[in-house]
This record gives sequence, structure tokens and C-alpha cells, in this order.
Amino acid sequence: TLPASLTKKLLSQSTLIDYHGVSRPLWETRFDATCVDKSGKNVFCGSFDTPHAAARAVDVMSLRFGYEDEELNFDAQDYDNSDRQLIASIPIDELVMTLIEVSENTERRASRFRGVYPTELGFESRLELGP
Repeated sequence: TLPASLTKKLLSQSTLIDYHGVSRPLWETRFDATCVDKSGKNVFCGSFDTPHAAARAVDVMSLRFGYEDEELNFDAQDYDNSDRQLIASIPIDELVMTLIEVSENTERRASRFRGVYPTELGFESRLELGP
């Protein structure tokens, strides 16, 4: 598992959206993190609530794949030597599964609209009136 300091970096907030490896389809409320390995294959790293968290996940995988510090979304000094050593020691498959697990443990909204809930047949809107 990842240390608390690195998990905290993954889940911190930011208002920036323009990150390398982060995308959000128009119909989704979450941001997908995808990193490209050295052979050119896309590796899905999870779906996060914020673009900042998704960008941190992309950085973790970029460090694991051995990319240069200039290719990171954030300053290379954000990742100290202990973080880098830990990331390098975890097998790639296990690291991907850990990142996906971290992303699944955050709040997941079904719709970006308040009062709209998923049902078996699609979506349903509910209006609650006060007492």
C-alpha cells in the first residue's frame, strides 16, 4: 500500500484542469488518469473526483515507468527520495491496482446534477419539499 503522505497528495484539491494524462468525458463527473508505458501502451490508473488527484496518479505511474522529471505534471521536488524508492519497489501491476483502489475509495456521484439518481431504467429526478 502507499504511505499516507503520498495518498494525501493523490487526493488533494486543485482548480487546474490542464494536466498531462488526465481526461474527463462530457457525460462523466470523474477524471480518468491514463499513463503511457515505455512500449506505448495506455495504462489506466483510476478515475478520480478531481483533476489534481488524477494528475498525481499519472505522476506516480510516470515515476514508476522511469520517465524524466520534466514529464511530470507537478514539480519533481514534490516526490522525495523515499517516495521514489517506494514507487520503484512496487511491481507495476500492484501499483496500478493500488491506484485504482484509492480512486474507488473516494466519493462517487452518479450524476453531475443535484437531485438526479440512477435507476434500473435510467435516471430519475427527485424533488424533496421541506416540512
